[in-house]
Amino acid sequence: MKKPLCTFPWAHLDIETNGDIKYCCASVYDKNDSHLDKHGNHYNINTHTIDEAWNSDRIRELRRKLHNGIKAPECRVCWDQEDKGQWSVRHAARQAQDDCYSDIQKTIDASAKNDYAVDTDPHYYQIQTGNLCNLACKMCHSDYSTTYGDFYFELYPDDVNQTKYVDNSSDSKRVNNKPNRYDWPVKIGLSNLINGNKLEHITRLFLSGGEPTIILENLKFLEYLIESNHSKHIHLIITTNTTKINPRFAKSIKHFQKVTMILSIDAVGEPIEIQRYPAKWAQVDKNIKQYINIQKENIDSNISVAFNIVVSLLTLPTLDLLIDYIADHNLQFDIHIDITALFSLDYGDLNLSAVPLEIATQTCNKLRQSLEKNYSYLRPRSIEHINEFIEFLEKFPYNHKNDYTPAQFALNKIQEHHPDRDIKSIFPVYFP
Repeated sequence: MKKPLCTFPWAHLDIETNGDIKYCCASVYDKNDSHLDKHGNHYNINTHTIDEAWNSDRIRELRRKLHNGIKAPECRVCWDQEDKGQWSVRHAARQAQDDCYSDIQKTIDASAKNDYAVDTDPHYYQIQTGNLCNLACKMCHSDYSTTYGDFYFELYPDDVNQTKYVDNSSDSKRVNNKPNRYDWPVKIGLSNLINGNKLEHITRLFLSGGEPTIILENLKFLEYLIESNHSKHIHLIITTNTTKINPRFAKSIKHFQKVTMILSIDAVGEPIEIQRYPAKWAQVDKNIKQYINIQKENIDSNISVAFNIVVSLLTLPTLDLLIDYIADHNLQFDIHIDITALFSLDYGDLNLSAVPLEIATQTCNKLRQSLEKNYSYLRPRSIEHINEFIEFLEKFPYNHKNDYTPAQFALNKIQEHHPDRDIKSIFPVYFP
């Protein structure tokens, strides 16, 4: 028995907002290592079936590499992150294996004897059902959000940062007259894409977007799973920007074996309204409390809630206030801090590398104080993640000259795009 470096290619498929079928959400996009058919085209649900993609020549070759301990270039995002001591999607694969398909080794061993073809259907789908979204988050782009595309098309009609699905082997950028709308879920229907025997094997379903709670096809699919009695063996995971709660959606989730609601909350007050424009903190705060009530009212349904925090130049200085908010409201949520390198076209650099060293140091001190104050009100896993983030901050190669120019440049660009806001008063630490 030989354990592979990652089990996802034997259990999991990712469907992107444009319909591309990837090995997983972290697998690379380029002409050499992407999930391509014999003609060099991306596997895509508009042109291919799940069955064709599931045992394609390329995915079988990827399984062979991983099974033989080869760090496949298709997976280099995970290798690079792990080399830096960061969390990777490969870690998520291990957790998914433990939670939902602990017998995957039998499938792996059988596939090794069958030219790495897998006879059973995927256990786990991550589906980004189009790019319909009501926010224009600073770390996003138009291939993931229609609102982002509309907002920046008015500002930069020649380029709205729509580059996700370009052939990344070149440096060229795709320039469209208008941002794309990826509405394949409406045209195809999730219940037409995944049905029959495929439903019997699903143990995990991860819906993202776009904003999955406002995409009607997601709700229809959840209700279809409930009606077909398959929801009882599925761990449903949904990531949401927390600005909307559909009553039908809130009713549906209690019928699943397990539910994890991942709330994308990066800050409290005005900083989140800037990073996740045009979110309103008052509404987000109200919805967080509603998710608490859903969790309490359906305690037997195994519903859990987690915070996913995207840290950027915008949210770093007030991260301790978010930790205080979580503790003050006794939110028994897991906290995952997304250490993401944020580069947003035409905004300058929002990456943490633009943060002056003294601001990073101040943040570490404030986070330690927040942990000490709120230790008994936070979950052990959340405390672990916060401590890991503090360690990351201390090792990150910041601007050791404490030059505030890069941060001010980025924020001045944001001021141009939000003339109704006083950006300096929202982020005063960058304007000493």
